[in-house]
Amino acid sequence: ITRTPTWQSFGDACLYGAGGYSIDLGFWWNVEFPEDIVKRTLLHVRDVKQQTIVSINVFEYITVIINYCAALTVLEANPQLTTDPHPILLNVTDNTSAKNWTTHGCKSSRIGRLLSKFFCYILMDSPLGINAKWIDTKENELADEISRFKKQHITPRTSHHPSVHYNYDYTSLKQRYPSLNHCRFFRMSPELDSMIWGIVSSESLPPLKEVQRMKRSGLGSLTTSNFFVKGK
Repeated sequence: ITRTPTWQSFGDACLYGAGGYSIDLGFWWNVEFPEDIVKRTLLHVRDVKQQTIVSINVFEYITVIINYCAALTVLEANPQLTTDPHPILLNVTDNTSAKNWTTHGCKSSRIGRLLSKFFCYILMDSPLGINAKWIDTKENELADEISRFKKQHITPRTSHHPSVHYNYDYTSLKQRYPSLNHCRFFRMSPELDSMIWGIVSSESLPPLKEVQRMKRSGLGSLTTSNFFVKGK
């Protein structure tokens, strides 16, 4: 059924990271992919016929899923945002496969099919619907910038330091794109993050009950921080 979308979100992915945002809902996010996943992309695998290779289409579709999870998190925290009992998120992407998989599911890639089923689990009993729209890459500039925003290594002051940290300094990005200033940063829950990359790495789908439990405990959190430091 064709409906006027309530809000829009934009997203993009490259072979080492992804990012998305919604000015309407006031969120944005950025993730770098696990190292073992990146090693299965065209950055490291030259033979596209290898069964272990992970397609860019998979990452673009994951971007759609994370955008939806962020939007649902905002809506659950702020139910007064709309009086529509069944609001619609229009996800804008420059990848035709991600667009088609969002509305029709994936029929080719095994990982894509598993992600489609996982996304259906998340959509079950959710008040928020989703549709998709394709735009040219040149029109998706901000999402492209966010997706390629790489972490910077912070060298420990002493060699015996027990941990290594990575700093995501987003100040310069917000200076170039002031529309992000009112947006909060969406951080996936550890459970959501683990399930998504588990599907990609092991090609296995978590049980519906586990996904439902994960939804009840929260898909992620929103923060106003300008930077995010992650331990490894």
